[in-house]
Amino acid sequence: MTFDTKIVRCMIALCSGLALGACTFGNASTKASLAPAAVAPPSALAFSTSEVLRDKLSNRAKSALSAAEAQALNYGQPGQTIDWKSTRNDASGSVVAYQPFRVGDSNCRRFVHNVNAGADKLETSGTACRHSDAVWTLVQ
Repeated sequence: MTFDTKIVRCMIALCSGLALGACTFGNASTKASLAPAAVAPPSALAFSTSEVLRDKLSNRAKSALSAAEAQALNYGQPGQTIDWKSTRNDASGSVVAYQPFRVGDSNCRRFVHNVNAGADKLETSGTACRHSDAVWTLVQ
């Protein structure tokens, strides 16, 4: 893998919300790092639907769940299960986004999360709509 390819892959991982300790590349004289000192976990819509879910997961698990949710809402086929697992193996789960539908000028999808956090099994669901700014928001 070339130096430029490593930079691109690292940036994609960071922008996707993956919790990486650091992305380093190059040899000893050109070593670089793109990881910030502290990265706040992304805020998935699932955390708005369940306070228990938000409080039970580590930051790494939240990042993995958030990335899976974004994948499901933006690119998932209707009914396709997107699995995720924390890098520390403290939690895992799946998210399913269902058939997209329109409400006015917005694209919307219903979604369901199943989460295993230790001995706890949690399920939460909701409906999200993406507006012209490409941001998904929870619909109550």
